[in-house]
Amino acid sequence: MLKKKRTAYSLLELSIVITIISILISGAMTAAVGNIASAKTKVTKDRMKVIYNALGAFIATNGRLPCPANITLTKSNASYGLSAGNPGVCSGASSLVYGMVPAASLGLSKDIAEDGFESKIVYVVDKDFTASADFTQSPDFSQTNFSTKTGRGASGSDSNITVYEKRGGATITTHSDAVFILISYGANRKGAYGINSATANAGPNPNNPEEADESENSLTNFDQNFISVSDNSDSFDDIITTYSNAKQMVATFDLYRLLPCNNSLDANYNTNAVPDTTNDTAWNAWFGQIVYGKACLGTDFDKNYTKKCGPNGRWILINNCPPAT
Repeated sequence: MLKKKRTAYSLLELSIVITIISILISGAMTAAVGNIASAKTKVTKDRMKVIYNALGAFIATNGRLPCPANITLTKSNASYGLSAGNPGVCSGASSLVYGMVPAASLGLSKDIAEDGFESKIVYVVDKDFTASADFTQSPDFSQTNFSTKTGRGASGSDSNITVYEKRGGATITTHSDAVFILISYGANRKGAYGINSATANAGPNPNNPEEADESENSLTNFDQNFISVSDNSDSFDDIITTYSNAKQMVATFDLYRLLPCNNSLDANYNTNAVPDTTNDTAWNAWFGQIVYGKACLGTDFDKNYTKKCGPNGRWILINNCPPAT
């Protein structure tokens, strides 16, 4: 009778099999961790988009941006997510005010003001843009508010918030006149406020080259400059995908009615119902308003020197003076 030959794995074969299994498990775990981080980043960016749209709706209703909410409050506090301070002043002494997204004031649920990493999303705003103009009066450019500062800004707004992006070893300027930004401190959560915490996590070390850029965004060190992660960044993970200058907000949400035209340099116009040579006041105008000229007057008002306040605070000439005969 033939005996079956017994076979078994040698130690070498077993070690090879174990090594292969370990590599497969390690790769699967790495992929799983990466997928989780990617999903949390997507949640963060999606919520920032919702907040951006809510800010646009808030401006449309109130003629201004909201003040930040107190970032040190916990969810059990009745004021959690409510704008803190009075418009135009908010709760900070500096021109830029730091806090959390005022979800309640924006009509959003509390979780929308939290990133995918269980931290509060930071909202920094130029407080001058949290004041609104008096739309029942002629525009007053001596006042500081969302309408007048946006109207006189050359590029997009009269603000100096600058956003940079880390791309490899270089720092690239992506925006130089934002009026607000939203910040997530990313997966490492350095300097972040937990969703139900009254204190911030330990912040990045400004003396550590790998953490110096993140330190730029922290509450203890922030100024008008902020740095965001790019797709090819390694250790740096702060997310700033949502920011805007005022004129971009106006264009996106069709808010041209909020921007006045400045007429102070041209005394040839006034806003009386009919042309008036006795009124020497140079009137400003809101979007869509027409001002009549005091030069080359005639009895046919439709042919008089007139102009109209158009988009972005720019005048549109309707009628020029006819040539001399």
